[in-house]
Amino acid sequence: MAMVIAVAVYVVAGAFAIREIEAIPRHDPETSRPKREAHEIRHSSLNRTRKCVLAALQRLGAVSNCSQHLDSTHLSWLDECYRHEDHRRIATDTSSEEDKKAGGGKNGDGKEYEYWTLMDSVLFCYTVITTIGYGNVAPRTFNGRIFVILYGLVGVPFTMLAIANLGKFLATILKSWTRPFVKCARRLRRRLCKPKYTAKEKQRLMERESRKSVKVGF
Repeated sequence: MAMVIAVAVYVVAGAFAIREIEAIPRHDPETSRPKREAHEIRHSSLNRTRKCVLAALQRLGAVSNCSQHLDSTHLSWLDECYRHEDHRRIATDTSSEEDKKAGGGKNGDGKEYEYWTLMDSVLFCYTVITTIGYGNVAPRTFNGRIFVILYGLVGVPFTMLAIANLGKFLATILKSWTRPFVKCARRLRRRLCKPKYTAKEKQRLMERESRKSVKVGF
C-alpha cells in the first residue's frame, strides 16, 4: 500500500507541475482594450507635443530674427510643450511598476494566464504513467513536452511495480477470505453427494461380500 500511496503523490505532484508549465498567456479582448486605449492616448499626446514644438519654433523664429542669443523667456515656450508630457509619463511609469509588483501573472508581469484544470492535469499524468493515453491532449510548450518524457521515464516503471505489488496483495487477501468458504463447500458436497466407486473398488467389495458368504456357509 505504501507504493500505491507514493504513486498517488507522484501523480498529484506531476499534475501541479504540468499545470504550471503549460500556463499560456490569455488573449482576452477585454484585457487588451486598455492597452489599445493607452497607446492611442500616447500617440495623440505625441502629436500635440509635436504641434506645440512647431508653434514654439515659429514664435522663436519670429521673435529672435535670426539672433544667436535667446533668453529664458523664449526657452520657456519649449519647456511648456514637454512639461505636461513629462508629468504624464512619470505617472504612467509609476502605475505600470505598481502593476508589475502586484503580480497579475505567474511571473509578476501583470499578464493573465490560462491554466489547465486540476482534474485534467491529474487525469493526464495518470494516463501518462499507466500508458493508457488521454485522447488528443498533449503539451503545447517545449518545456512541457520535455517534462512529460522525463515524467514518463520515471513514472511508468514505478507504476508497473506498484501495480504488481498491489495484485499480489489483493490475491493474498482474496485467498484468505475464500478459504473458509471453500472448506464449507467441500464438506457440504461430501455429505450430499453419494460416493462413486471405480471398477477396482467395486471388485474389491464383491470379493469381500463373497468371502463373508463363504464364512457364513461353514
